Amino acid sequence: MRYAIATDGDQVAPHFGRCERYELVDIENEQIVARSQMQCPAHEPGLLPRLLKERGAQVVICGV
Repeated sequence: MRYAIATDGDQVAPHFGRCERYELVDIENEQIVARSQMQCPAHEPGLLPRLLKERGAQVVICGV
């Protein structure tokens, strides 16, 4: 399963759409098997969910 984690520096970002980047992490059998980064694009309504889905993310993690 691929997770997209909204990050600012080395912290989970508090806002899904206004973070520095997304860490894309693939986890299988409780192990990280792949990891990459995606820069957060300029804010545009509806863009981020579509981009993350195109990159295979099934779960998004961000702060509250």
